[in-house]
Amino acid sequence: MGTTKRQIKKMVYREGKLLAAIAIPIGLVIGNVIGYFLIPAGWYWLTTLCVTVGVGLFAFIIVMIAIHTPVKRAAAVSPLEALRYSDYQGKMKESSVLHRKITPASLAKMNLSRQKAKSTLTILSLSLGGVLVVLISTMLVSYDGVAEARGRAFPVGEFNIQLNANQSWDTAGISLSGLQQKNFLNADFINAVESIDGVTGIKHWYYTDAEYRVNGNSGKWIQGFCRDEQQNLEKERIAGTTDYDELVAGNGIVLLQERADLYDIEAALGDTVEVDYKTESGQIRTKAYTVMGIVNEYSYSGFSKCFALPEQFMNEATGIDCTGTISVITDMKKYDTVEAALNQLIDGNSDLVMETIKESITYYSGLQQLSFGVLLIVAVIVVCFSLINLVNTTITNFLSRRQEIGMLQAIGLSKKQLIKMLCYEGLMYSVFATLVTLVLGTGLGFLSVQVVVKTMNPYFYYSFPWLIVLIYLAILLIVQFTLISYTTGNLKKQSLVEQIRTME
Repeated sequence: MGTTKRQIKKMVYREGKLLAAIAIPIGLVIGNVIGYFLIPAGWYWLTTLCVTVGVGLFAFIIVMIAIHTPVKRAAAVSPLEALRYSDYQGKMKESSVLHRKITPASLAKMNLSRQKAKSTLTILSLSLGGVLVVLISTMLVSYDGVAEARGRAFPVGEFNIQLNANQSWDTAGISLSGLQQKNFLNADFINAVESIDGVTGIKHWYYTDAEYRVNGNSGKWIQGFCRDEQQNLEKERIAGTTDYDELVAGNGIVLLQERADLYDIEAALGDTVEVDYKTESGQIRTKAYTVMGIVNEYSYSGFSKCFALPEQFMNEATGIDCTGTISVITDMKKYDTVEAALNQLIDGNSDLVMETIKESITYYSGLQQLSFGVLLIVAVIVVCFSLINLVNTTITNFLSRRQEIGMLQAIGLSKKQLIKMLCYEGLMYSVFATLVTLVLGTGLGFLSVQVVVKTMNPYFYYSFPWLIVLIYLAILLIVQFTLISYTTGNLKKQSLVEQIRTME
């Protein structure tokens, strides 16, 4: 009709710019909203504005680059070639069988096989989204916040009442030994806690801010352990002994290897550790101990120290009770009642603070949910794009095949058989995508959990995300049946003659 190549290029570029002008702002708004609700405290308008403008420009440039090749190809197509255009590409394989049985299933298979590239890409995009969803949701459901809270701060009990001293030895601003001299966690206080309805026991944790020296290295804070903790130390023993009585008889101390590695403290069995205690009178008393045992990890309330020794050594050297924390063991049915009573007991005393296991669980679970939650959102976005790709592929195939479908109906294809054929086509996409999703997603999920357990966090226990997978499959089926309803409904609007003439 007279359109020049330059005009065709201009037209296609304008289409791309129009789509970018609509889609990019929508994406930026959605991204900013999600970002704000994920971390409200980290929201800064100036930073957001700069990032939004930068991302918008980057996305626009990508769009222009992406449509450059299609623009050139569109301009190079001759009018006659354009009129003869068919969505099907490549040669059909001729069957060696003289007669083939035509069924809705075979027709669906033939349609997908003659567009292998497009069908493969659609299945791969669906599989990629599904694999990401299964992988990330596996990490979410495999995490055990209760186990981490127990392992890091609450080996026993549901409440920790501790002296309010800075728990980092290199930034200590409040002297723990000074608070221990005031004896806040005395017998009267313990009796008051035990008298609360719902409290079933008390566990003392011993530690103090004494300084130690070994092999030219020094540090601060050591912990003490009681006889009832001996079995926990024994489980993690690497070398030597952790027997309480043997350590007392041999003036021994235990090296906590994992923590020592963190602070570059080198010690071995037989090495001497000198510890400077601050006594009740304010004087410094030095005691020497021999490393008689080495353990790897130790489940302890509060942060782990590099050395542990029988608690009676600490109490004797300082002349005071070196209790730093007490864990309150509770009947969980009366948890709220006990929490209220404990808050009332320590209210007004700034030298005592209380931590609860529920707060600890919320904290640790929140960290995991934040990190994996963001990744899950990304996976969901990928799934949305893959579903859009599925819709686009299905509708494009349908529009290019209306004449063919009309011919099939003209020679006897019933409406029921047509619906079956369309269902088979959709199910083939779904079945292949589901198989890849389940096999690859499950395998990667299991391997990821094992890697995280060994390298980052031991509080992951593999669990398959059944609910998430079922929701994903349900959404996939809903989209497929919606597309089938659309295509069959569209065919009803045209007579067979109109369908057959569609491509003439």
